[in-house]
Amino acid sequence: MSDDLTGRTMGRYQVLERLGRGGMAEVYRAYQPTLDRFVALKVIYPHLASDPDLLQRFGREARAVAALHHPNIVQVHDFDVHEGTAFMAMEFVSGPTLKAAIQSLHRRGKLLPIPVVGQIISQLADALGYAHEQHVIHRDVKPANVLIRRRDRADAALSDADVDALLLNLTPTSVVLTDFGVARIVKDSVEHTAAGTILGSPAYMSPEQGRGERVDARSDIYSLGIVLYELLIGQVPFDADTPFAIVMKHSTAALPPPRSLRPDLPIKIEQVLLKALAKDPAQRFQDAAAFGAALREATASLANQAPQSLVSLQAVTDPDAVSRSRETRVLDMTSAAPTPAPAPPVAPAIAAKKRSCLRKSAIMIGVLSTLAVLVLGAFIAGGMMVFRGLNEAGALVVPTELSVDATAAAADGHTLPIPPRNTPPPPDPNDPLANGLRACSAPGCPDGNPDQALRIYTMAIDRNPDNPALLAARAQLYVWWDVYTYTEQARADIEAALALDPQHAPAYVARAELIAMTTEDDQAHRQALQDLERAIELDPNLMSAYIAHARLLTSAPDFYDTISKSRQRVISDTSTVIAQEPNNTLALNLRAEANYTESRYDEALADTNAVLKIDPRNFEAVLRRGRLNRYVYQNPEAALADFAAAIALDPEHTEAREGHAAMLIRMGNYALALEDAEAMVKISDADVATSTFRGFILLHLDRPDEALQDFNHALEAGADNIEAIYGRGLALLAQQQAEAALPDLEAAREHQDGLGYIDALFNHDQPSAQLSLARAYMLLERLEDAAPLINTSIEQSPDWYLPYLIRARYHRATGDMAAAREDLRQAIEHAQTPAERAEVEAEQRREP
Repeated sequence: MSDDLTGRTMGRYQVLERLGRGGMAEVYRAYQPTLDRFVALKVIYPHLASDPDLLQRFGREARAVAALHHPNIVQVHDFDVHEGTAFMAMEFVSGPTLKAAIQSLHRRGKLLPIPVVGQIISQLADALGYAHEQHVIHRDVKPANVLIRRRDRADAALSDADVDALLLNLTPTSVVLTDFGVARIVKDSVEHTAAGTILGSPAYMSPEQGRGERVDARSDIYSLGIVLYELLIGQVPFDADTPFAIVMKHSTAALPPPRSLRPDLPIKIEQVLLKALAKDPAQRFQDAAAFGAALREATASLANQAPQSLVSLQAVTDPDAVSRSRETRVLDMTSAAPTPAPAPPVAPAIAAKKRSCLRKSAIMIGVLSTLAVLVLGAFIAGGMMVFRGLNEAGALVVPTELSVDATAAAADGHTLPIPPRNTPPPPDPNDPLANGLRACSAPGCPDGNPDQALRIYTMAIDRNPDNPALLAARAQLYVWWDVYTYTEQARADIEAALALDPQHAPAYVARAELIAMTTEDDQAHRQALQDLERAIELDPNLMSAYIAHARLLTSAPDFYDTISKSRQRVISDTSTVIAQEPNNTLALNLRAEANYTESRYDEALADTNAVLKIDPRNFEAVLRRGRLNRYVYQNPEAALADFAAAIALDPEHTEAREGHAAMLIRMGNYALALEDAEAMVKISDADVATSTFRGFILLHLDRPDEALQDFNHALEAGADNIEAIYGRGLALLAQQQAEAALPDLEAAREHQDGLGYIDALFNHDQPSAQLSLARAYMLLERLEDAAPLINTSIEQSPDWYLPYLIRARYHRATGDMAAAREDLRQAIEHAQTPAERAEVEAEQRREP
């Protein structure tokens, strides 16, 4: 077979012209006479087909991709093998690739308007979201695999003006994603690839794909985030002399902050971009649809700006910053110690009830030190060796020029500085510390401008590089702003500050917070505490040291013990701060939580109200006041309002949802409580406690079939879940399956102490298992077994309506109607909600 298939016939297709070549395949335009249509043929290179299993894998993958039917995904029509050559026949999309469009724009110094960028990425996110739902991962999302559909003559050449017109007049089906699954098809045949080719694209490759780990939908989201970055900024974030160096940067190098390169970029769009490009997959959008929705929301305010013209690249970016950003260097991985990545913060479990754990922010992006040592060593020892660490992900990088000097140069450097911008000096250039603090003075920089703070500190350090105070302040900013992205920058600034002044207290504070937020082990925890104690010793007036010390102690092992030295120290530290800074909401919240756990509720409420007076939208304080009103002050109406306010601030916080639902349940409004439960299950479908919670609400809504599904789902995760066992027994009992319910209800009675949360929420803090067992015995006509259980329930809960109602039924079954009427009178007297009274009244109407 000749290199070019033009003019040949491949099965049912007449090959017309070659459109392009890639690392795995070449693409031709062809004609299918039987259906009178043009198609695109993707033909896998013959040398890749030497693997005897390749054709089988290719066919399996082709069938999976052919099952995708989405307006933004190229449709695969057919798969066949002709004379040993495997090919796919696909929908022919006339139009340029997004890569070609980007090259046309950049050649002329232009960028797309942000609304157009939003349209492109949103369509691609929709396509990926659909594919992921069908369990198909792309693995090679990049502009070269995106087509812009044109609707005029397919054979007409496109000028730059034509390309612009296509991009500025997009329809919902203009953007088409191609090449699904091709990287996976050849993943086991990479050893046959000629040196110098690349399967997969390092510039768009997720960190986990670069490490050779198994990838999922979040890897595609990262790659799409790189495309978004390129469209907005005019360049990909990571570039280097070798593919290996680029791969390493994705795993280790800090992302050049978008707004430092394009100042006009709206901060909401930057937030979406940063989330998509988190190095830890757990910190990204978890599905492509969420990515697309977030980007649409972020660009909504720009929707009325008609994209009539392109944007000048020079007008919206700082050319010097863009140029310097390309000089970002890879970390020296041979000297970096690997750090474990702890789990992200977990929302409080429902069963925790009256105790609340402070959320701990501690997660560290894993580094590739061991891999780097092995790979660099192999390169040095073996010269032109193939880097195969990407094999599992279906991508291969084969460096063509690997000398010791080139590899060492690619891995050189200990920090990843964010380049300063050519902007006017801040208002008071003589006091950069104060100006920087005004721009960002708290974790996350709420209501602040971290980008401005970074510019202030960087410009000041450029003028005075040996100032430890400035270095420590910038390190603290990195930790506050985005510790996961700027870990190495923060560490470098801290080391430099302490080298200049070993007695500099703020540097110890920054180092302690960096350690606390990027490591999890007890030894690191102790080291951080020692740094903070050293800072307080060096400067007793440094309030940030007391705050950091108190925050770290809230995660101490003894913080929730009955007697806790850590908790007492938190109160002491925060009281010191509040005495100097009475409006410090961080200190007030920390002291309020410590007092709450100490059962000093009035003090906790006072601090909580002080926070809300300063910041009425402070989520932590709103939620705590809801807990206080719920558990301590027994004010369900006030608690309901607080939990509703908390949900408005964070709709996906399960504790706020559970608290809101609990207050509705207390008021007898199960229908509205179910809405919260449904939201909780959607937010945390892996948490069986939410399914159990919803199951009990469904029982009270007389929907036992659905409740049974929830309880069975919970028991699949743990057969000893006593709450789910009890719920299953109640659901079976409601379906008149008393015999089947009996083992569950007997187990629940035996383990009544494990049902405290359920009884507190649904049964007015009254033990219910033995009463439910009595109902089952009555259905089975075992009245002699039911009687003692009912009488015991009345003795234990004389103010609860339900035991009287059940005993009334028992007396009716035995023919004692006078006793039944007396019990119903007692039941109606003790009913606390309209629903309970209605239940008793319905029973009264059943009397003969």
